[in-house]
Amino acid sequence: MRERCTGVVAVLLVPPSWVELEQRLRGRGDRPEHVARRLALGEHEVERGRALADEVVVNDDLERAVDDLAAIVDRARREADVQARPKEQDGRAT
Repeated sequence: MRERCTGVVAVLLVPPSWVELEQRLRGRGDRPEHVARRLALGEHEVERGRALADEVVVNDDLERAVDDLAAIVDRARREADVQARPKEQDGRAT
């Protein structure tokens, strides 16, 4: 995305712990082999994601995670607006 679009903000959403992730997967009825596969891939995905992400949000409380994501989006929009404004030089727009 970064190569195709300017102003991209990558956000990684992570579980609060691997134990919690396993409980969530099992709790929604995922098959044991699916849970094992997701957990095995998860550590690598999170490690790679942290290297690529601009922001990391821990999904331990839904309302707080949503608020955190909304704040990230708002901040990115404000920064994009500032960058889109014409630069002023000696009090005149250029």
